[in-house]
Amino acid sequence: MKKYDLVVVGAGPAGLMAAKVAAENGLRVALVERKKSLPKIMRPCAEGLFAHRWSHGEYVKVNYRDSRFCFPSHGFSVKYDGPLKDLHRFINYSPDGHHMEVGFSLKDETGKTLSQHISFDKESLLNGLLEEAIENHVEVYPGVNVTKAEKMDEGVQISSNDHDLWGVFVIGADGIHSRLARVFGLNKERKFYGTLSAMAWRMKKVEPAHKDAHIHIAGGKGVPPLFCICPRARQEEYLVTVGGYHRDIDYEKRLREIMKQGTFSPWFKKAEIMNKQALVMSLLSPIEEPFSQNCLLIGDACAFAQISNHHALLCGWKAANAVTVALINHAYDKNGIAGYLDWWKKNFYETHRTPRADVFESLESEEINYLFSLFQDPVPAARDDAGAAKNVNEAMARIMPVVKKEKPDLFARLSSYMAKPPEETWEEQRNAGIPPK
Repeated sequence: MKKYDLVVVGAGPAGLMAAKVAAENGLRVALVERKKSLPKIMRPCAEGLFAHRWSHGEYVKVNYRDSRFCFPSHGFSVKYDGPLKDLHRFINYSPDGHHMEVGFSLKDETGKTLSQHISFDKESLLNGLLEEAIENHVEVYPGVNVTKAEKMDEGVQISSNDHDLWGVFVIGADGIHSRLARVFGLNKERKFYGTLSAMAWRMKKVEPAHKDAHIHIAGGKGVPPLFCICPRARQEEYLVTVGGYHRDIDYEKRLREIMKQGTFSPWFKKAEIMNKQALVMSLLSPIEEPFSQNCLLIGDACAFAQISNHHALLCGWKAANAVTVALINHAYDKNGIAGYLDWWKKNFYETHRTPRADVFESLESEEINYLFSLFQDPVPAARDDAGAAKNVNEAMARIMPVVKKEKPDLFARLSSYMAKPPEETWEEQRNAGIPPK
């Protein structure tokens, strides 16, 4: 059995970052990943980065000159050698083509335009992190599927068909369906909210009305609620995704219908499908204290759903440093990593405990068309998450008196929805889903 200070399970942004930083701190680190090619993206990912905006106590700044993502409040940066594409707005369309626009661009102190949503190439990011991890003597185990994990002595043993590894600590960065979360009993108190299924196509020659925007198209009752078009960093490529929470919808058929007829079909006249990917994801409430028996969960493994890429990097950095300090102090329990657990609870568990379900799923397509026809001015960008939410809420508040006057029944249903606790808005999705075992 090979012994390490830290075994990291999962080689996404959070896991690779944790392994790299822990090794830079001088720890003996093993990185275990079930994929044979660690940087390869196997499931749909919008490959977006929210930057130049305060979020979770950090302002991610893109250093275009030196090709780095910078985290100045925490004092680190990440090398990135791939392409970038600035997206200047988010546009939510109704079925008939009305839209609400949310700005993503602000001016910096010099007057330069800074985009807050940036498309990047995730494989380039992961490949760079992997190279740095190997340079810092991380021992990498690709193509290894963890079959067993258990507390042993003062550490944790991780087993597969080919390897037995032992670490004083284990960091579980093994994704939204984390095996380690189940093994160590960290899912027991989590609430189930639904099963999200999606199909995604990487396409060329898509011609949306706005090429500098991340686009969502609302459906309504009986229509897949998730339909988005996101420009990729690679030239002229788009990720087009259709999905939802009901098992009886053929998402591939639905996308082909959208491409061939209706409001948005002109966008796809010349479209070429490059490849397809599928996604099935259980939505569970986040874990308040993601630590048990020397195993610390980070990133998607303990969140409501997939967290943003820059937040995953931040989780990996914080976790690696917390484990390093715990080893220095010979504190091999939750007290040793209390700083990380407090940070997670404050910045992720309490602020993103459970979002509201998409209100448009409860409305008819005609009602969505009506609501979107009322939006006249773009929603301005903001310098932090709270400001962004405030701007959207104010835009909604401006149209509600009109809705109340012209469509009182719709106004009553919208008001009832907003009065509900977020947990209660997921009832339909929960009933349609398949709870994990």
